[in-house]
Amino acid sequence: MTKDDVLKGARGKPVPFEFDGLTLLLRPLSFGERSELFAWGREHAQEPGSGLALQARLVLFAVCDESGSPILEPADLNQFGVGLVDALAQEIARRNGIDGQGAGEPGKGPSPTTPS
Repeated sequence: MTKDDVLKGARGKPVPFEFDGLTLLLRPLSFGERSELFAWGREHAQEPGSGLALQARLVLFAVCDESGSPILEPADLNQFGVGLVDALAQEIARRNGIDGQGAGEPGKGPSPTTPS
């Protein structure tokens, strides 16, 4: 087994998320991405609109293609409805255990994006 094999296996697989008839793939956040999000959140917590900016960062990190590669650019989010961005950000946070509730749904086991 090589380092690349370990890193690929540790990443987890993208899983579908459906909202209002649209299905998108969401990949688990890496440890580095989570750390970056927490640091950004602390640094910008007092700025107006920082909550929306943090939601956007979550969506940009997690929406991906079948191989797990991010597919969106920041300008793409201007085309998304607020409801979709909000739903995506909440689901990404829930699946990655960064919503204050722990990973996955209570009583339903671990997050579907967490490798077992």
